[in-house]
Amino acid sequence: MDFLRALLVLVPIWWMYAGYAWLTNNVRVTWQMRLVLIAAMAGFLVMAMAIPEVFGAGALTFGLSYLFVVVLHLGASALLIGAAFVDARWVWLLFLAAASLSRRRS
Repeated sequence: MDFLRALLVLVPIWWMYAGYAWLTNNVRVTWQMRLVLIAAMAGFLVMAMAIPEVFGAGALTFGLSYLFVVVLHLGASALLIGAAFVDARWVWLLFLAAASLSRRRS
């Protein structure tokens, strides 16, 4: 049973880690991206601290810190979706912000 519980906790952590590993290898490292990565590391730290009690009192902390990391990961998508709901004069600004988060190396 303990093996299954460990697997259930580590699979989503590994999935998110793999996403950030891909991101850092495929996106240009700017000061903005460094801030996102530092924030994500803080989320991972809180998540790690909640693991010993994840099937009890630490479940909410683990879930919220995981959500925090996921939201950071989806930041560029949120900007693009938000562009659909703003005045047409400001759409370019949201696209520019999304592009600055996901600019590829040349």
